Amino acid sequence: MEPTDDFFLQYEEEYTSEEKELLAKIETCRKYIDDGQLYSNFEYIEETVTECTEFGFFEGLIDIVNAILEVMPYKAEFWQIKGIYYNNIMMFAKAEECSIKSIEIAPNDIESLINLAIAQENLEEFESAIKTLQIAKSIEPYNPEVMYNLGSNYSKIGNNDLAIECFNKAYDLDNTYMEPLMDLAFVYDSMGKYEDALHIFNLIGDNDNDYYTTHYHKGIIYLKQEKYNEAITELKLSLVTFDRNSDAWFNLGVAYAKLNNFEEAANAFYKTIEIDPIDKTAIFALAQSYEDLGRFDEALYYYKKSIDADHEVAESYYNRGHVFFLKENYYKALIEYKKAIFNDPDMFDAYVEKADAEFNLGRINDAINSYIQAIDKGDNSYETWFKLGVIYSNFGELNRAIDYFNETIQRNPKFSYAYYEKAKVLFNLKKQDEVVENLRIAIKYSPEIRENLVNDFKDIKTIELFKQFFDKK
Repeated sequence: MEPTDDFFLQYEEEYTSEEKELLAKIETCRKYIDDGQLYSNFEYIEETVTECTEFGFFEGLIDIVNAILEVMPYKAEFWQIKGIYYNNIMMFAKAEECSIKSIEIAPNDIESLINLAIAQENLEEFESAIKTLQIAKSIEPYNPEVMYNLGSNYSKIGNNDLAIECFNKAYDLDNTYMEPLMDLAFVYDSMGKYEDALHIFNLIGDNDNDYYTTHYHKGIIYLKQEKYNEAITELKLSLVTFDRNSDAWFNLGVAYAKLNNFEEAANAFYKTIEIDPIDKTAIFALAQSYEDLGRFDEALYYYKKSIDADHEVAESYYNRGHVFFLKENYYKALIEYKKAIFNDPDMFDAYVEKADAEFNLGRINDAINSYIQAIDKGDNSYETWFKLGVIYSNFGELNRAIDYFNETIQRNPKFSYAYYEKAKVLFNLKKQDEVVENLRIAIKYSPEIRENLVNDFKDIKTIELFKQFFDKK
């Protein structure tokens, strides 16, 4: 009853030679069952099911298992295999049900207990999983897989101390078992114990089958530690063996950006998008890198793509406005700032730059209103108060200007130009003693201001009180 050549032709290159061999055996089993020869060929069928399960190949196998259980419902090992199958296809409730049936028949079967715990963990029934694994541990106290799964569940409920203990125990029982070490490193990482996590990743080293992952995770930890050069080294190493890891490229871009190496950052973000064209965060980050490089046309293009992807919309409009502002296209900048505010009415930075654009367009009243709105929205920067002071000073509202300069000084007592502009207002108000005091402080923090005095203060050289600023340099 061996399959014919037509059977193998339908699979061509879709499967490996080992998988094709298993498919053929499954087909043979199916024919035995269809012909009512299950009992007479049960040994062959059982061997095939076991072989497929050990290989992790389940295609078509579940029909064979169901046929066996229909006539032999007392066969615990086949309920176990059915549970494994459902775990593999992420139907965890069914996996739990099948594992329970297997345990009812064979209460001391470790594999069924582990499979039940895996299903329970995936169903977020962590306490139940722990109870199941404790039963398994009482049967086989030195089983590393039991200890590993216990650690996994303890970490899920936030009991990191017990998780660490179990992961270490699992590794002690089998030092070729890398999964406990990997999860142990993740627990240390989650606790902010970065040096411990790095130590574990170094212990894993090249023993991990996915060699690149240890370097990748080390790179992420170095990023968290703000050790950007080390992060770059590790992320590059991770890409040597797997250069299609878009997350590695993205985080490499972040590390370069933190070092102000925007050229390399842009290259990394561009590579991220090549691999994953719908990565919205990378699109936005690429636009920012081009902006930082002064490559404004490319920045505008990618900010538009970010907006089209409905990602960081307000921020993208705001940044696009800033690019137009840098290009001195204040009208287009103003349009973008308005769109940013529409999408995020509390973005006070957008109000500030909107005001700057309005000022450059000669819309002074609009600029004043926008600056005031920024303050109302929570802008605590001294610069906004200073700009309002300058505007009111230029328009002759001198007392109001002084109020804003005083507020600026309160927010930044060493900002020399607030004292200087305040002195100009006081000079017009003929409060010469106060002018002298403010000029003295301004020159203290910015001695170069002395060069502006003659132009900004009419006839100052002829006034006895101010000669000190020219005689002492």
